[in-house]
Amino acid sequence: MVESIQAGIKAREATLLSSQILARIKNIHVRAGNNVQKGQLLVTLESEGLKAQLAQSIAMVDASQAMLTVTKVNFERAQTLKEKGLVSQSELDVAVTNFRRYGSELVAANQRKQAAQTALEYSKINLPFSGVVVERSAEPGNMASPGQLLLSLYDPLTLQIEADVRESLATQLDIGRKITVKVDSLGKEINAIIVEIVPAADPNARSFLVKAGIEFDSNLRPGMFARMLIKDGTKEVLSVPVDYVKSFGQLDMVWLLKDGNLSRRFVQLGKYQLNQVEIVSGLNSGDILALSAN
Repeated sequence: MVESIQAGIKAREATLLSSQILARIKNIHVRAGNNVQKGQLLVTLESEGLKAQLAQSIAMVDASQAMLTVTKVNFERAQTLKEKGLVSQSELDVAVTNFRRYGSELVAANQRKQAAQTALEYSKINLPFSGVVVERSAEPGNMASPGQLLLSLYDPLTLQIEADVRESLATQLDIGRKITVKVDSLGKEINAIIVEIVPAADPNARSFLVKAGIEFDSNLRPGMFARMLIKDGTKEVLSVPVDYVKSFGQLDMVWLLKDGNLSRRFVQLGKYQLNQVEIVSGLNSGDILALSAN
């Protein structure tokens, strides 16, 4: 028996792009609905101040490097003179201190330079994968701060369907099982594979959340209504009370009432259970039976 379960299509890898620095938005190069490619430039932030910071940090690195070179020469000279007894220990200590000081300043300057370079890189936001723009949440001229939403996108190749499946059926399912998804608005049935069964049940609904990856279709969109069609391992059985079945040798029949008239119908029987017998063939659900021709 195939069970139809209401479900919804969602973006499996919805991605939000947000700024990592505080800067004004110079330009947003896409709008909602645009198809975008991996590596495409999406947002440009004003970078004049960031470029000035980088230039300043580079100058600090050069200055620290120059002073380190000088103090290294002084330290090595003082060390040689100390070995010859021509300078005091205190003079050598001063040379060592200056050398170490500018060594530390060079490390700090390089760190500031790296931070400035990283900040400048954040002034241009590129797409990490091909996808579709869902929402544009900012406009040129707005301030972009760390954590602020700028764009929402999704990858159409990774859409999936999610549904709450009753407990008794969900426990029969396994990751990797193939199912069919019906999208009524498109009039299509699409193949899908179960990729996740959330291991915690909803105690109120007695159901589990089941997720399935679906085949790519350019007409599918996140939020569309769909249905999972899952075979639950059971079948519909037509049975009738044994009193309605008459046997003649190896033949079994019933009396069928239709339009006020009685007629015989030969049937093939299946399993008996209590006072019911399964009708394998010969009858349809909804047929009206009579106990006898009289």
